[in-house]
Amino acid sequence: MNDVLEPSQFDLEEEPDDASKYVLLTLSVRQLDYLPEILDMAKRNGLVGFSGVAGEPIA
Repeated sequence: MNDVLEPSQFDLEEEPDDASKYVLLTLSVRQLDYLPEILDMAKRNGLVGFSGVAGEPIA
């Protein structure tokens, strides 16, 4: 499956616990100043980011 940022309904029916593995975060342009802090917090908590705009993982 390409260009998908969240699990499909089928995926969740097969593995319902996977729903807790996804968080969709949308920031307005005005909020982009918070991105470094958000990414630091995510890394500290063992989370991995993916940019739907850039189509690549966020390091």
